Amino acid sequence: MKIAIVSDTFYPQVNGVCNTFAKMTEYMDKKGTDYRFYVPLWENQTSIDPDRVLRFDSFKPWFYPECRMAIPNRRNYIKLKNDLDRFQPEILHIATEFSLGYMALKYAMENGAPTIMSYHTDIPSYLKYYNFQLIENAVWAYFRWFHSYAGINLVPSQATMDQLQAQEFTNLSFWKRGIDLELFSPKHKKEEVRSQIAASGEILLLYVGRISVEKELDVLMKAVKILGDRGLHFKLAVVGDGPYRQELESRRDPNVVFLGYRSGKELQSIYASSDVFVFPSGSETYGNVILEAMASGLPVVAPYSGGIKENLVAGFNGVAFEAGNETDMAEKIEFMIIDKGLRTKLGVNAEKSVEKKTWDSVFEELFLLYSSFLKENREFRKLSA
Repeated sequence: MKIAIVSDTFYPQVNGVCNTFAKMTEYMDKKGTDYRFYVPLWENQTSIDPDRVLRFDSFKPWFYPECRMAIPNRRNYIKLKNDLDRFQPEILHIATEFSLGYMALKYAMENGAPTIMSYHTDIPSYLKYYNFQLIENAVWAYFRWFHSYAGINLVPSQATMDQLQAQEFTNLSFWKRGIDLELFSPKHKKEEVRSQIAASGEILLLYVGRISVEKELDVLMKAVKILGDRGLHFKLAVVGDGPYRQELESRRDPNVVFLGYRSGKELQSIYASSDVFVFPSGSETYGNVILEAMASGLPVVAPYSGGIKENLVAGFNGVAFEAGNETDMAEKIEFMIIDKGLRTKLGVNAEKSVEKKTWDSVFEELFLLYSSFLKENREFRKLSA
C-alpha cells in the first residue's frame, strides 16, 4: 500500500499530532509500508529528513507562532504535484485544512486521487479566545466544504464525531490514539526529579501542554491561587511553552514552576514523579497528554468535556470539574491533595485503564480502514469504467 500524508504539523514541532505521526512512521517502517510525508520546512531546521519526507517553503502564521504553514504559491503546488505524480499514492491522507492541505485537495480533485482526511484541532472553537468569534460560522462552512471531498473523515473521539455531525460533516469514522507503555510508566519515577521541583515534600501537580489562552490556563492559575490562599502544601509544574507563558509567569505565583519544553526520558520522569495531573482545557479533540499521565500512574483532574471524555472516568481514574469553573477545579484538586488514599486508588486505576490502548492496535485498525476504503474505491472505479 502506498500512502501520501499531507500535514502542516510535523517534527520538529512538539504536540499531540506530531507525536501521532511519529508513532505512525514507526509503525509503517516496521510493516514495510511505502509512504511519503508532505510537510512545511522549518526555519533553522538542523535535523536531516529521511527520503520519505518532502518539505515546502513556509511562513510563521501570526495566530500560531510555534507553527509553520506552507506558502500557498505555484512553486509549492508544482513541487507537490510533481512528487505525487512520481510517487502515485494509492491513498492521499490530508491532515490539514490549511495551505498545504488545500493544495493537496486541488491535486486530488484534478487527478481523482482516493482521499481520506483527518480532523485534529478544534479551530472554530478556539476563535473566541482570540476575539474572532464573528467568523466562526464562516470557518465551519469552509471546513465543511473542504471535508466534503473526503471518502472518509477520521476523528479521534466520540465528542469530535458528535460535534462534526452537528455541523453536517459526512463519512465520519474513528481514528483513536494510543500510548507507548514503555515510555510512560510509573517505573520512571525518580525522587531527585521530584525534589528539584517540590523540595519541601509538597504534593506535586503537573500540567503538560501548550501554554496558550485556548488551553484555559487562566482557570488553572485561578484554581491554584485559591488553593494557595487556603494554605495547602503543593507545587504545580507547568511543562510546555507558548505565547501565553510570559503572561502567566509575570503573575509570580510561588506555587507554580515553569519548566518549558521537556521530552524523552526527562518528560517520562517528570510524569512518573508527580502526584496528580491537572488539565483545564475543555476543547480537546482527544487529549493525548491524558493518556500519558494515566500510563504514568497519575490520577487526572480535568473537565468532562470534548475528547477528554474518551478516557476520563470520574471516580475511577480521576475526578471531573465543570469546564471553565476555577472554584470547582480548586475543590477537586483539593480532594486529591488531602487524600493520599484517593490519589493512590485513582492512580492505580488510571494505569490499568490505558493498558490496552497501544499504538499498534490503533494503527492496525487504521490500516484495516485504509484497506477497506481502497477496495471499495477500486470496485467503484471498475463499475464506473
